[in-house]
Amino acid sequence: MKHLCGNCERIYDDEDPNVPIEPFEIWIEEEKRKIIVPVRVCPFCGSPEHSRAPGNQWEKRFHLVDIVKLKEGSVSVSTINLMTERDGYFFETMIFGSEELQLENYIERYRTKEEAIKRHKEIVQLLKSGRYKLKPSIYTLILQKIPEELPWHQKMILKALRYLPPKSLTGEVYRKYAELVRKEGYTPLTIRRVSSLLKELANLGLIECKLVSLGRCGRSKLISLKFEEKTKKGEIVEPNSFI
Repeated sequence: MKHLCGNCERIYDDEDPNVPIEPFEIWIEEEKRKIIVPVRVCPFCGSPEHSRAPGNQWEKRFHLVDIVKLKEGSVSVSTINLMTERDGYFFETMIFGSEELQLENYIERYRTKEEAIKRHKEIVQLLKSGRYKLKPSIYTLILQKIPEELPWHQKMILKALRYLPPKSLTGEVYRKYAELVRKEGYTPLTIRRVSSLLKELANLGLIECKLVSLGRCGRSKLISLKFEEKTKKGEIVEPNSFI
């Protein structure tokens, strides 16, 4: 699987046995201790892939965010370097809704950073100038009553899932969860801790988790809310038709 380094933005193959692996000291928050972990590093700049390693690619990767206020409510336009190739694409724009405007997520992907930046600016301008349409739709949401004793961070995870499409990857869920937690003025939990909380929510019957293989990049989960109540949402129609 091809990998686009989040630091130097050069492409290398994750399955290449010649990709360097180096030991890194990783802090485990849950156990309050450090461990030595073998981590793949970029063969060009030496930046580690592990999200907890010092100077890792996740911290340095390209990321654009714009908050746009529509007449119906606010949306967040987020464009990032995916780092892992998806069907030939390395960059992605997602449009997230808000509490006042729930959206089915809008996604576009690109092969180059130049395309991603150009399209990000176009989308923001289209939204700001009102050149979009919201297509109403009704979904059946199966969501059990949240117990009063459910921890705050688990509630924030469920809230994040409301903004994401079904079968979202763990990393996508974590990204939205962390964004919501920071908006509340708090520090998000680590992705490892959130993965543990996702298991607990699945055991409570509030979400569905399906384990999938990502090849050399390891495994992840496809996560979905369970549906029960009818809620009205909207989705952004392809902006290209309004340019």
